[in-house]
Amino acid sequence: MEAELRPPTAADIERWIDWSLPPLDAVPHGDRTLVVTYYTDIAGIPDCFGGLDERPLLALAEPGTDGLDPAAAVDGFVRAHLDMLDTWYQAIDSLDTRIRDSIGLPPWAAAFLHGEAEQLFIATSTLDRAVITHHHGSAGPRLSVAYGLAYPLSNGTISPFTQIDRA
Repeated sequence: MEAELRPPTAADIERWIDWSLPPLDAVPHGDRTLVVTYYTDIAGIPDCFGGLDERPLLALAEPGTDGLDPAAAVDGFVRAHLDMLDTWYQAIDSLDTRIRDSIGLPPWAAAFLHGEAEQLFIATSTLDRAVITHHHGSAGPRLSVAYGLAYPLSNGTISPFTQIDRA
């Protein structure tokens, strides 16, 4: 008999969180349930984008995959991943709504949400790249997370997200 998979509960997630690591170490005890709820809302979603490339799409495009029309199989995969990105975005927005006040976000929340928005951007770019590569071959130069979302160049890096001081 196969074990039935169930989504993690809030209690599971709370046990898994290491509250001693930044930016979570700055979350006030009273706001921890908000973070746990956020992680419960996105449980498993970020994992679906780690290492994603065009290979699953190429496999689905092979005739006879699960008896589905290959185009329908690829379409279903992409739509499911788009739905996950939307769920992730909605979870970020919901957490922001619950925390933001007339002054803005507390520093811990700004740091946390910034990191989550960056991960969402990376996941979105990963899916975009996989689809483009599947349909058209090379997706062109790739931003490197290792260099702070910058393009590695021959003599350094350049980031489209870093403000340049033009003084």
